[in-house]
Amino acid sequence: MRTDDLIGSLAAEGAKKPLPPVYVQVVGWMLGTFVWFFIFGCFHGVRPDLLDKVSNPFYLVELVCLAALGLYGAVVALFLARPDGAARRGIWYVLTFLCGAAGLVMAYNMYAAPALPLNEVLDVQQFDCTKCIIALSVPPAIAIFLLVRSGAPLQAGRAGFLGAAAVAVLAYLCMRILEANDNLLHLLLWHALPVFVLSMVGWALGRVFLRWRVGMPQ
Repeated sequence: MRTDDLIGSLAAEGAKKPLPPVYVQVVGWMLGTFVWFFIFGCFHGVRPDLLDKVSNPFYLVELVCLAALGLYGAVVALFLARPDGAARRGIWYVLTFLCGAAGLVMAYNMYAAPALPLNEVLDVQQFDCTKCIIALSVPPAIAIFLLVRSGAPLQAGRAGFLGAAAVAVLAYLCMRILEANDNLLHLLLWHALPVFVLSMVGWALGRVFLRWRVGMPQ
């Protein structure tokens, strides 16, 4: 889109009500997400060995890293709903650091967990974990997409990816509290891989539904 066309389009639309501050949107979204996860957890039930797991500092560090990554991913997605949000280069450095920290701790905890027979890991019944992650992700994902869409994202694909990734990471975190399975292959195949797939779905949907203007760069 040419600059003159963009200016003309903005002038034709007229003034719009400013978006709420990012922290206000994030707090509201996180409260709604927590309520949904709590309701889901009440029906699913927590892992029976949770008290033993929380005595492991590496497990607690993993939960903290995942929570920080999911929360910060949502913050960045909402920053991208503002046309000047992508210019904040510092946010990408923090996001990269949190990804690395969470990945390292998750890898260590997966590696330290007891092994399971491969046929048990590949059992299609394990897909229930993936279905739970999807179920946990859908309502918060719809909410954050609507929040981002209420702004003017210039990088729609990236905003969609980060919004979906934030939701999927928090769903992964929730399942680590609900499901008593720490096997490396199981977590990679039925938990981590769905998180990546959901993030890519968010990128694709973002390019379609979050585009601010036809012809704007993605």
